[in-house]
Amino acid sequence: MNLFIRIFSALQVPLAVFNGIAGVIGGAWLFYIGEWRIVLIALGALVGIHMFMGVILAPRMLLAPFSESIIKSKNVSLAAAFFALIHLYTTAVITASAFFTFYFFIHACESRVVFSQFTALPFLLLAYEVATEPWASRVKDDLQANPHSNSVFGVFFLTIGCIVTVVLALITGVSVRTCLWTLIGTMTLSWIVQVIISVIEFREEQKYA
Repeated sequence: MNLFIRIFSALQVPLAVFNGIAGVIGGAWLFYIGEWRIVLIALGALVGIHMFMGVILAPRMLLAPFSESIIKSKNVSLAAAFFALIHLYTTAVITASAFFTFYFFIHACESRVVFSQFTALPFLLLAYEVATEPWASRVKDDLQANPHSNSVFGVFFLTIGCIVTVVLALITGVSVRTCLWTLIGTMTLSWIVQVIISVIEFREEQKYA
């Protein structure tokens, strides 16, 4: 299990580099063509998400009192349901955040320019940065606190989903529906993987309890 986490953590390095480059290129490009308001909105969104991320994820703490009881019960089915609920909320929040980010930038692009792969690219790059950077930063903090945290999987799948969204938008044309289903698909897979890993870790812990 630790091997998988190390592999996914290692993959985060090149993805993090791409994240930084995408934001700089997209922002500079939009600023150059006079879309500085969009750049300012993106910066404001990044600051806002960072500031309110803890508040947004706070409802998960309502389930915290049940964790000790579940651990003592050693009931795998009960633990699986608990992990599914915890990860479902977090996954839904991340998915919604990414979708509405792309939704805004797609409509900003459509309302300001005649669509082409060239004109849409800076909007999509900046959307990608806003959608992924706050959550990637949070994962770094999580891994520093707990090197075995499986939150890395959620951001990995988010990043892949956003990259696929950008690529599909450039190939087939910008589509909110394509964005929605791409993100739902990748993040559902993320949710399943995280639940499975949590259950496996729970069973391993019970062997030594």
